Amino acid sequence: MTPQPQPRTHDRATTIGTRHGGHGIRRCCPIIPPLSILAFLIYGVIISHLYCKITAIEDQVQRLSRDGIALRDFAWRYNGARIVDFLTTHPTKNGTEGPSRINSPFVALDDDLRPGRCWPFHGSVGQLGIRLPVAVRISHVTVDHLPKELALSITNAPRNIKIWGFVEKAHSSAGTHESHHELPMISHPDFTFIPIATFYYNIHSPDYIQTFNTLFADIAFQGVVMEILGNWGGERTCIYRVRVHGETGF
Repeated sequence: MTPQPQPRTHDRATTIGTRHGGHGIRRCCPIIPPLSILAFLIYGVIISHLYCKITAIEDQVQRLSRDGIALRDFAWRYNGARIVDFLTTHPTKNGTEGPSRINSPFVALDDDLRPGRCWPFHGSVGQLGIRLPVAVRISHVTVDHLPKELALSITNAPRNIKIWGFVEKAHSSAGTHESHHELPMISHPDFTFIPIATFYYNIHSPDYIQTFNTLFADIAFQGVVMEILGNWGGERTCIYRVRVHGETGF
């Protein structure tokens, strides 16, 4: 019995081109044009680059939220601190004086350090008055700014800073420490002002959140004035956050 020829099976390879000497050119399907492969590779590189950028920004934001300052902040607005308007420089915006939602000094008492969310004022000299929720024996003051990588303009950071503690004269026990020769730029006759710290905020430091010691830790102050005496060369100054640390009690 003559065996029947078996039908020829075809795999997914396709024979294309002109036969030469009975031999075809076999290639795998589907055929991807070289330009499509190049475009796919370029697209992958761009996506990878964008992913790395986004990851780097997220890392910076996480670092901002985990600053490592394990001290209670009495100047935090959610702890009850508030701005003393008559001891605070009024920012100038588009030639019109007065605070607005954008440049309200209350942002300096918040822990939201997104780029651009700061309290700005024109020039390099100004001050911020803060009423603390309770009388505090102040031991440290912390100034927050952004790292150079995130700051819109690092020249707007404060440079020379003086901190004043104040108490109401009606029930002040700080009379022996009172300075009769100097006062903050904006003062008030009902308060006794005592300089408790003078320091330099360094934008070149790897620590963009910087903490400084204070004097007269035996006096319980009802509030502080942050007096900015200079910045790093910008046309305006931006204060991202100021914190006050210590213990409660008269």
